[in-house]
Amino acid sequence: MSIFILLAYGSYKITRLSNFEDYKVETYLLEDHYATNDTFGSADGFAIAAAITSYDGSNEDITDPEIGEIKFYLKTWNIDLPGSSIKFIELETKVC
Repeated sequence: MSIFILLAYGSYKITRLSNFEDYKVETYLLEDHYATNDTFGSADGFAIAAAITSYDGSNEDITDPEIGEIKFYLKTWNIDLPGSSIKFIELETKVC
């Protein structure tokens, strides 16, 4: 009896998969919360933070310029311009 149930379920799933019924997108919904020309900055409360620490509670700077440095970039693009309009703008950093 259990083999019959397994075969019935297997044939059901094969039929649904072959007709793509399990993977069809029934509804397409696009929600744009912000316009493409909206800008956010520190005046709007936008901030990013990163830290390099030795986990010992010390406030001493442990960065080593020979290893490298952490930099943040803002990536912008304009879809209305032809060609590559991608720009990377380095963000201002400060030691806290």
